[in-house]
Amino acid sequence: MCSKKIHRSIILFLSLSILLLSACEPTPAYLERWANREGSEDMFAEHLTNPEVSHEVRVKALELLLEQWGYSSSMLRDGSLLRDIADVNERDSVMRDVIPHLQELYDMGGSTRNEMRDAAYQLRQGTDNDEISALYEAVLQDWILNQWTNLCEIPSTITIRNIFEAIGEENGAPIIAQNIAEKSWNNLICQAQQIRDITWLSGNDMIATAYTSRWDAGEHPEGEQTTLSFIEEWQYVGRAPAMRSWLFNTLATNQEITPFVSSLFQYVLLESASENPIEDVSNYVTILQTGVTDLRCSAFDQIVKINGSEGLETAISSMSTDANYGHWQDIQREGEDELTDGERPNDGFALAANLICNLPRLTELDQNTRTVFESHIADENIIARTLSIRCLANFGNTETIALLEAQQTTLGDTPIQIPYWETTLQSLIPEIVTAIRTRIATPTEE
Repeated sequence: MCSKKIHRSIILFLSLSILLLSACEPTPAYLERWANREGSEDMFAEHLTNPEVSHEVRVKALELLLEQWGYSSSMLRDGSLLRDIADVNERDSVMRDVIPHLQELYDMGGSTRNEMRDAAYQLRQGTDNDEISALYEAVLQDWILNQWTNLCEIPSTITIRNIFEAIGEENGAPIIAQNIAEKSWNNLICQAQQIRDITWLSGNDMIATAYTSRWDAGEHPEGEQTTLSFIEEWQYVGRAPAMRSWLFNTLATNQEITPFVSSLFQYVLLESASENPIEDVSNYVTILQTGVTDLRCSAFDQIVKINGSEGLETAISSMSTDANYGHWQDIQREGEDELTDGERPNDGFALAANLICNLPRLTELDQNTRTVFESHIADENIIARTLSIRCLANFGNTETIALLEAQQTTLGDTPIQIPYWETTLQSLIPEIVTAIRTRIATPTEE
């Protein structure tokens, strides 16, 4: 830039005045004489959008704007200046003919390459022609494939997400999948965090399979915190059929999904699935019936989340009696080593019932919750029966008290022990009746 500061409008006025006085049409060579002068970007922009100048001058104007990208980028953001060219065919022709110069600048490497990456992203928005857009997107694809070697690198003006959105799923998914197959886990966490909001990511099977294949091959992140951070990112590809199938199969069959075999990681995997609102109740029912004990409360919650009152009925009817329902947050106390099934407290179901009965989602169902639970207080399934009785402490009314007292009469004197709960049905029902009476007498303040 010239050291002498002259106002841009004066420069533009003088340049146009010279042209008028000379009565000559501007040439590419004439524009080059103004390169890197103060205010020259305004002049080049004027010639680019001027319908009276030749095609070659317009192309040269855009080439010079590219060369001075540090000063002209704001003019070309979102392709806005190009859209000021009224003749669509001319606009697309200019955009096509400037590509060789953009590629030449890109090939110079260094900061210029990054500037042309940004320029390609911005200029491609100046056309509605897919063929022309593809020429600019090819530059972006080259950068993301060959230059983005450090996946933790964040471009200065556009994001990694911007680039992948621009090049699209067909071109972008293979690059992401290749990185997953080859890069370090720390690098992949960076990638996952930068691509999480891509619109086409969540349902892409290629990316989901790349994740799960590497995991199943025994290649796991090093360290518990790194593993947790990585698994948390899987929710962003959780709508992909391949990912959901792997998640649910892993959880339902109680496979060793991490080197740590931690309940916490299994819970996070379930959250990865549940973050995506797909109505696959049957998968959650499978976990409720056959999954590891620590996930059953979460599966119960998801079934209700998906189908409301009908889901509550499904969840209660699907309760399994072959294991306790203890939850990792209550059983695996802070500072304790992980407990095996044989070391779990005998009151695991009591802990789980307390969690389930206090799920916020049950309150949202209003009186339907009470109706569903009341219908199961004589259920042959002892787990479903006990859970329903316990939850009525939160939702029952005076009519419920009469139903419970009648049920108490039919039980007889032989104690009916509740599995994984150090009490009997005969002892539990009076406790629940008292809890209902107390709650009715002292209603919660609005």
